[in-house]
Amino acid sequence: MFALIVLCVDLNDYLFNPPLTLEQMNKDTGRVIGVDSIRKQPAYSILLDVDGRQERFRVNFGDSRVKKSNKDDLFWLVGKNITILSQRKLDIFFWNSHVYEIFLDGKPLFNDYAEIYQRRVSSRNNSKISIPIEMLIGFGPLMYVWFTYRNKK
Repeated sequence: MFALIVLCVDLNDYLFNPPLTLEQMNKDTGRVIGVDSIRKQPAYSILLDVDGRQERFRVNFGDSRVKKSNKDDLFWLVGKNITILSQRKLDIFFWNSHVYEIFLDGKPLFNDYAEIYQRRVSSRNNSKISIPIEMLIGFGPLMYVWFTYRNKK
């Protein structure tokens, strides 16, 4: 059963969340209205005023990003004009806008997307091998039970 859950997550990521370059991502510029912490780990929700409409973005601000930017959180961005490069991703059941880079005064805040992009491309290439294996592990026992008990009454 666990293999089927992993298979669903991998298929979701493979089919709906392709890795994009920074040039292909959505670019939104506006003033930060609010920043909320959404989990115990450093992940934040940024509310941005873009041309009069409010949009919410999700930022995973992991340990490596904290060290690179020398900031503990993103609350200091409130009231500043920023540019966000994001990609809409399907996370199990919901579409979210995941932020991969934030530009403040024309300078990137994280400047680590080259590493993330290579990791995402590598993961996508490995999925071509792992998805059939997960299908075999997940559906194999179910097929065995079906073949064994299909004619028994």
